[in-house]
Amino acid sequence: GGRAMSWRLLARKDVGDAIRQYHLHAAVALTVLLFAGTAYVTARTFRGEPAAPGAVAGALATLGTFLVPLLAVGFSQGVVVGMRERGDLKLLLGLPFSRRDVVLGSVAGRTAVVWASVLAGVLIGTLVGLARGAGLAFDLLLIVTGMLAVLGAVFVAIAVGISSSVSTETRAGALAIGAFFLFVFQLWTQIPRFLLWLVNGFAAPTTVPTWVHVLINCNPVLAAWNLLATVLPGGAAFVAEMPETPPFYRALPFAIAVLAAWIVGPMALGYRRFDRTDL
Repeated sequence: GGRAMSWRLLARKDVGDAIRQYHLHAAVALTVLLFAGTAYVTARTFRGEPAAPGAVAGALATLGTFLVPLLAVGFSQGVVVGMRERGDLKLLLGLPFSRRDVVLGSVAGRTAVVWASVLAGVLIGTLVGLARGAGLAFDLLLIVTGMLAVLGAVFVAIAVGISSSVSTETRAGALAIGAFFLFVFQLWTQIPRFLLWLVNGFAAPTTVPTWVHVLINCNPVLAAWNLLATVLPGGAAFVAEMPETPPFYRALPFAIAVLAAWIVGPMALGYRRFDRTDL
């Protein structure tokens, strides 16, 4: 009813703010520029022949894995804490909005901005690829777009979760960029390896136990690529080879569960912390 309406109103206000402050324009322009450039370069081989179908989609997926989380984190980490520092939050909560509405509305609004950028980028990238005569695999491009959209939602949720939990924009920025490096640059992989080394009495074991692989594959970026590798027709060349029957931690259900957990978890934790905070 009325309650359900309010976070949608905040999401709409958030998108409106993003347009007014030119955040949306900047995000779309940057994505379009980089995606179009990448498509232009990869649409033809070094010999100047049209590239194989899937080459452009692969390049966009690879670039998007870096760019989309960066955009999501960049545009979302200051959203709640910024309102808090400016004093807008007290004003907002004085109206019939709850703190939950603020968190949900911020996630929905920022996700919309990131999704608009991804769609514009893939669309223009595809047109550039076509203009350059590349063989384009539309099913591949569609799946890659979906994967990048999910990845965008994950990193928006992480950044808004952080933004709801801390009291200063500086702290929010540092933590959000930390999360970006942790997952995108695979620093996450080192954590289970270090734990294993500890458990094994400060020595490298001869075999790697399953729990290490499970933890490594809990990285949302890796989960997104596992999702891609499982869904893609005939496992496109740019994705790591997926065995005929992958281990459960690389299979589709696990990847979906990991991505869902990284969307719901940070929002729930951020909200809990935010709900208990005295503004």
